[in-house]
Amino acid sequence: MLAEYARKNTEMGIIILSGHDTIDDQLAAQKADADLYLIKPVDFRQLSGAIAILLGRLAATAIALNHLSEQQPS
Repeated sequence: MLAEYARKNTEMGIIILSGHDTIDDQLAAQKADADLYLIKPVDFRQLSGAIAILLGRLAATAIALNHLSEQQPS
């Protein structure tokens, strides 16, 4: 699964938009550590909210990591 590769090799957030609505597909996305699995058609408000939350979490993580690296002795 592409999400699994992305999680292992990047720091990007992962939102899966899929037409597959079986529980097995949703569980596979969870196993791949996707941040969110949305079933099409997706309401734009839901997608927009999910993106905003994910961007906020990623920004907070980046700030924390930057702060930690600045505290490390050279």
